[in-house]
Amino acid sequence: MAGCDQGSAPSAGEQREETAPTQGETASSVQGNVTTETEKPEPLTEPVSMTVTTQLTESRRLEVMGQTNLPEETRLEVLLERRASGVNWQIRTQVRDGGFVVGPLGPGSGLVGGRYVIRVRMPVADVQPMAVKARIGERGEHLTGPLVTRSPHGLGNIVEYSSDYLFDG
Repeated sequence: MAGCDQGSAPSAGEQREETAPTQGETASSVQGNVTTETEKPEPLTEPVSMTVTTQLTESRRLEVMGQTNLPEETRLEVLLERRASGVNWQIRTQVRDGGFVVGPLGPGSGLVGGRYVIRVRMPVADVQPMAVKARIGERGEHLTGPLVTRSPHGLGNIVEYSSDYLFDG
């Protein structure tokens, strides 16, 4: 047994070397936890806002631009629907630099005259990136304002913007 103890027992100098890195690692871990806590994103506190503008392209198709205070990388769905027929065109996008741009929307032959509706929808928090979910809440509970509504499937709050568009081409 004495032979086993001698082989496994470190000398006094080796003990100090082992202790120092362990203390350094502990200090790093504590410091790392503090950093993580301070980097936690703030919940969204102001009401959701969104302004949407459109531009008709030379090919009579529609580009949709928007500005919003939703967090960066929030996933959105933009839809253009012809009221008379219900035919629609949809594009998925993400918020970048406080806004989004999609298009062109509409048939390749161009829009026909008539009434259209433009919808911008933020799906439920479960399909959002983790950084977005951290700001809006696990079920969108930090989302407030007139654009916020309950998801039809009971999965929390979503954002829905709707605007009419008249094309008299």
